[in-house]
Amino acid sequence: MDGQYLNKKEQYRKFLSDWINNAIRSKSWEKHQDLHLNEIDSQFREKANWIKGSLFIYEIILSLIKPDLYNCLLVIPLSYSDKETDINQLTWDKIRKLFDLTPPSFYLFPNGEENYEETIKELIFIERLSNDCSHKVFFKQDEEFEEEYSRSIYIINHPAGPSRNKFSG
Repeated sequence: MDGQYLNKKEQYRKFLSDWINNAIRSKSWEKHQDLHLNEIDSQFREKANWIKGSLFIYEIILSLIKPDLYNCLLVIPLSYSDKETDINQLTWDKIRKLFDLTPPSFYLFPNGEENYEETIKELIFIERLSNDCSHKVFFKQDEEFEEEYSRSIYIINHPAGPSRNKFSG
């Protein structure tokens, strides 16, 4: 991982630990509250840092939560489209070009929470992108209006194996 992130890892751990504790205390999942990547550090305002940075932060969050009690979703909103997206054509490079204005965000849920379960039930698994990182990568699109599709990438912790995140090197 770029030194720019590693140099601030302890600062991020403290910030994220406080966020997790507050989210648990306030039951943030009931209000669909999230943490946007750019709220963690100003360097994450740059879209060029969104994928690498969000995966780095996601790893820290996962190291801080108890997986038998909580789940964390990483959501990367994409720009609207006038046609359905062919998920077989999605690559990390293409995703970078499809970013929306809203930066990636993190949602904390207790295991078995209804909103979490309903959300992940509607997602489409993307094996190729999942193989590039240590997490399960999913896609969701909804036709909000005729020929107007909202799209997002969802990342969920992969339960098996050590981190294989190609974005960390």
